[in-house]
Amino acid sequence: MNNNEKTIKASIWYLICNIVRSISSVILTIIMTRLLTKEEYGQFTNFTTWAELLFVLTSLNMANVIMRGKFDFEKRYDQYMSSVCFTNIIVTCLVYFFVMLFKSSFTKIFDLDQLCINLMFVYLFFAPVCDFFAGYQRVLLKYKQATLVAILLSIMGVLFSIVFVFLMDNKYIGRVWGYVLPYFFIGLILYIFFFIKGKKIEIGMIKYTVLLSVPLIPHTLSNAILNASDRIVIKKFCSSEDLAVYGFGYSIAYMITILTTSISQAYTPWLFEQLEAEEYNNVRKVSKYIALGVLFVMVAVCFILPFAVYIMGGKNYLDALSFLPIIVSGIYIQYVSGFCIGIEHYIKKTYLISASTMIAAIVNVILNIIFIPRYGYIVAAYTTLLGYVVSFSLHLFYIRRTKYREAVDLFWYIIMIFFSILFSFIFVLVYMNEKVFLICGIVFIIAMFIAFCFLNKKFELIKIVKRYF
Repeated sequence: MNNNEKTIKASIWYLICNIVRSISSVILTIIMTRLLTKEEYGQFTNFTTWAELLFVLTSLNMANVIMRGKFDFEKRYDQYMSSVCFTNIIVTCLVYFFVMLFKSSFTKIFDLDQLCINLMFVYLFFAPVCDFFAGYQRVLLKYKQATLVAILLSIMGVLFSIVFVFLMDNKYIGRVWGYVLPYFFIGLILYIFFFIKGKKIEIGMIKYTVLLSVPLIPHTLSNAILNASDRIVIKKFCSSEDLAVYGFGYSIAYMITILTTSISQAYTPWLFEQLEAEEYNNVRKVSKYIALGVLFVMVAVCFILPFAVYIMGGKNYLDALSFLPIIVSGIYIQYVSGFCIGIEHYIKKTYLISASTMIAAIVNVILNIIFIPRYGYIVAAYTTLLGYVVSFSLHLFYIRRTKYREAVDLFWYIIMIFFSILFSFIFVLVYMNEKVFLICGIVFIIAMFIAFCFLNKKFELIKIVKRYF
């Protein structure tokens, strides 16, 4: 089996794995929206929001440089991975000690009590190694063990959360325990695995990883701020109930990342190989069709969002439909930006990635602070969308001025993003009228059928699927 076949097979199995994880997330959301009050759900959303932000700092974004480490330490890759794990342990402990030095201040900033802060750092200590393991397996074009770990995390998350919510009087704290403990158990096993396999830690590898990953922290942190600043501002200026609705809507929209993440996991190694061989036209052609395909899927998702919201959240969360399509469009723009970011990763211009995302994050934070107190939590979806547009524009601006401009299609990307934003506004209006929604659904199904027939004829998709199943 050649590398292309391995990549396709791994991609299919990663997609299946992510679908299983998504199903677990759906089940858990349905249960938790019934067991937790809106206020408790909003408090848990606040916990996960801060965990996402701090994750970037404590992990140093090292999961994104593991692939590059395989190229530079091919014969000592296991030793490199153990060095990465050790770095994560040291940095997480340092950040925790710093937070404890100013405990009273951070308790107010996070709006979390001491127990939740401690649990958050347990998560930050063990969760990154799960990402390291997934990246490690992906680089080696393996998928069985990574799939097993991902599924175990999902199943344990559902079971632990349900058990602790029922057992504890404070259901919010029970939900936090259920969220953290799966990462503790799986992460502990993976740390042992990497340290036994790597045998020793090398300072030079730690230095290499830090120098390569630290410049990316502003980018990843800014991206996290783009995703999380709206929720933080909503918590400060609105209510836990408003945050619950917005956080619920965000979690539903982000299930789309099952598709985008699976594609990226297969696309990035292929991209590096194509750029190394200077096959820029191949990159340009494939990325265009991927962008179009993902747009079709996202439009299809918007048709089922009303049903998903009602099933998963009930009547209490139907207000999420007023902004969900906007978030979906933002996710699409973020994904298309990834085509440019992948090239920037390859040429090691990580500071450009960071600068572009930082500017977009600053714009987003300023707009959130100005408009959320005036117009409410719904406007947060629109400010986040604008932040993604700014980020994409800056990334594309740089790539178009390098020799890699042949690998991107400026006009195509802009058209795709334009239609994603147009569709998002249309869906917000369509959700208000059931008859219009039904007519649009029928038209879209016909369009999807025509598009599938065309793509199937051109690329023989059915033959590819049958080959691997």
